[in-house]
Amino acid sequence: MIIEYGFGTGSNINFLKRFFSEYSFYGAEWVDSAIEQIIKRNILPKEKVFLTNYFDENTFQSPPEPYIMFTNASLEQCGANYQKFMDYQISNELCLGGIHI
Repeated sequence: MIIEYGFGTGSNINFLKRFFSEYSFYGAEWVDSAIEQIIKRNILPKEKVFLTNYFDENTFQSPPEPYIMFTNASLEQCGANYQKFMDYQISNELCLGGIHI
């Protein structure tokens, strides 16, 4: 499974799905309107989209099976406040690794 945190318009997920069709994709975003659009545009189904606010550890979620996470131009919006989110990922035994672009 692959999850993008901070998926925005969903363009990265759409791109990757073309090359990695054997993987299941998830998305997490902290903006409700982006979540609504990714579902409406059939990029991801509702059950594979999470609301995740990097500043609120109560919202941290991940796929239910082993996954690779990535962010693209997302974490820098947090300034120095990304540590709790990264600690969540690092301590999550289902997270196999991650890429930050």
